[in-house]
Amino acid sequence: YLLQRESDFITSSETSFESYLEFLKSSEDNVHKTTSALKIEKDLQAVDAEVAALNERLRAAKAAKAELQLQRSQFALQVHNSRVLQEQLNSKVNDLENEHNEYLDQIASMDDNMKIAVASYDRFKQINTLNDAFYVWYTGPFATINAFKLGNLVNKPVESTEINAALGQAALVLNIITSRCGIEFKQFHIVPMGSFAKILKADDRRTSYPLFIDAGSFSFFPKRNFNLALSGFMQCIHELGEYISAYDPTLSVPYKIEVSESKIADKSFVYGGDEEVWTHALKHMLANIKWIIAWYCKHGNY
Repeated sequence: YLLQRESDFITSSETSFESYLEFLKSSEDNVHKTTSALKIEKDLQAVDAEVAALNERLRAAKAAKAELQLQRSQFALQVHNSRVLQEQLNSKVNDLENEHNEYLDQIASMDDNMKIAVASYDRFKQINTLNDAFYVWYTGPFATINAFKLGNLVNKPVESTEINAALGQAALVLNIITSRCGIEFKQFHIVPMGSFAKILKADDRRTSYPLFIDAGSFSFFPKRNFNLALSGFMQCIHELGEYISAYDPTLSVPYKIEVSESKIADKSFVYGGDEEVWTHALKHMLANIKWIIAWYCKHGNY
């Protein structure tokens, strides 16, 4: 702005001097003879010098103005570029914020899914699948496993096929538990075979006893062999109870088994004697198995 004013001033002065010079030239012939021609020439030279100086100042002012205009244009370009860069940065920041928010949403969703999965896992852990697969209960005087009665009474007879099925289920569940826990019995091995389970001697696998009642057997000792199998099966239950007690001394099977006396909770489990006592003894046996299943469902993955 100052340069513009100076430039206008110089231009106005130049115009005034030029007018004055024309005035002097036009009035030169009319000057009185008393005016010195030398003085006029000197004044003209002074005026020419001042005009030249003003022209130089005007040129310098114009050059400075052009330089300032160039700098102003460059500055305006820089401001424009800065604004464009700022807009680009703002756009990128917005994109990053959007991506960040999306990631936060994904993480929150993953956390929710994880909580649901953990809750489902905890809920599934509470489900005793083995207890459901081998449901031990009772029906009147009989213990049952998967609804198969175990025992026999004169006034409430049970087919041998149903008894065999119940013993087969009991043999299978014990075999599953010991296999998963890596437990090996010392004296006998259980071989589940549906309704025709067997008990093998540990020191002689060729010797086996049928853990089922064979009503049509031609063997001279059908009851004897069955009782040997039942005694071996009780021995396996006893060993598994001792294993659990060793794992946790506060735990023990509810009914004590005395294999040497063929008794459980003072009830004889020998087949062929008092059927009511035998039925009661097998009810205690299935109660112990139910307790073992419950222990495994809670502690079997230790």
